[in-house]
Amino acid sequence: MLYLIRGRDSDAPAVIILLDSDKSGNEAAEKLRRNDKKVRRLLNPDYVMQFADFGIVQDPSYAMTEPEDLLPIELAVAAANIYFREVAEFREGGAITLTPAEVVPHLNTQVGIYDALTVAAESHASHIDKIGLARAIVALCETSKADQALEASIVVFLDRMKALFKGLNRKRRAAEEERLRHRVKALVEQQRKIFLQDHPESATREQGLFLFERIGDGLDQSLDAKGIRDQMLALSVEFGLDGEASEAIPDYDRFKSKLQVLQDAFSIQREDALRA
Repeated sequence: MLYLIRGRDSDAPAVIILLDSDKSGNEAAEKLRRNDKKVRRLLNPDYVMQFADFGIVQDPSYAMTEPEDLLPIELAVAAANIYFREVAEFREGGAITLTPAEVVPHLNTQVGIYDALTVAAESHASHIDKIGLARAIVALCETSKADQALEASIVVFLDRMKALFKGLNRKRRAAEEERLRHRVKALVEQQRKIFLQDHPESATREQGLFLFERIGDGLDQSLDAKGIRDQMLALSVEFGLDGEASEAIPDYDRFKSKLQVLQDAFSIQREDALRA
């Protein structure tokens, strides 16, 4: 799935991964974080997250291994009962109804909300699936007719989900910034190689300006791009690229060495500022 998401294009989308903290999630995280060149090219291991790492619920009394475990028991049971009623419309027999008292005994440090609901449903010769449960949760959270006790559970659940997405969005922004940095660097390096392939020994000032124009046309508004623009302006002045168009760029070997590190202009400028 990771290969399908990232694709084969040079400008691959930013990807973060949230895994459960159960056995299968731990195994998947280990595979994605291992020192495998194929995986590392597709995904920064810093963006492989597991649910328990967020620590959203302090000192939980039952397992916190997946997002469903953020559900307060009252909301989980109410959503499950909506699901049972919907399923009963298409089957013989009436809908079962669970109570929190039937579910709570199944909760422990190894068993979370969804698994406890599953065990309770099976005791009534029924079952529950995550998609149907999720739809019922959304319906309850969107209604304004919930009773007072359930309304309190909804508020708690939404606060927990906000905390989860706050953490996810922080990682998403970091992944997006990294993607932009890689795209900018790839653009500069591609244009540099083409330029040196066409002009291995010398180039005119005009050709140097054309190189910088092609690079500039592809840059975004990121800090890395700004650093590259600033450096291209400095190089244009240093090597007199605005001078006579047909004249050769002076000290061409040094110009080529400057191009070699152009993609890292922002990092170099930042390091120079820290040393100053």
